[in-house]
Amino acid sequence: MDNISNLNNGESTYNENDNASKSGSQSITIKKTRTKNDFDKVLEKAKRVYNAQINKNIETLRKSIEYVLIPFDEKGYSEAKFKSEYTKRVSSILDSKIYCVRCKQKELNAYNLATHIAMLGMKKRHEVIDKGFGIIQKDISEMKEPVYPLEELKKYDTLGLLADVSAE
Repeated sequence: MDNISNLNNGESTYNENDNASKSGSQSITIKKTRTKNDFDKVLEKAKRVYNAQINKNIETLRKSIEYVLIPFDEKGYSEAKFKSEYTKRVSSILDSKIYCVRCKQKELNAYNLATHIAMLGMKKRHEVIDKGFGIIQKDISEMKEPVYPLEELKKYDTLGLLADVSAE
């Protein structure tokens, strides 16, 4: 008899024969993958489009995002929703005091850098905030200009999280 049981940590174990002795039973552990939301899908596709370009600058990055958003917009995920989610990510990074202190120590513009860090995956984003700029050190020189100007993101800041942020 086939048996599938759920474990608390999000894994499922499949036993081919639940009556078999422990030494002869086979089990396969299946990890569940997290489904990505539209925001993460847009970023992932935009990065692929951007990486395929010859001219890699902020304008190209913005155009890559706009290009990728077209089919998502047809499905109901608009540019406004994307920028609203993006604004929340940027503000959550800027909310970290240790991140802001590290930026001041290295004489980096916290806002400009946060607009780039917001495009990283969750694990890398948290690693930068918690452990410093080690994993993005080689790319910091390319992160001098913000992905989106502060005034543009403030339009999508419904919670007022960027009210006290300065672009300097």
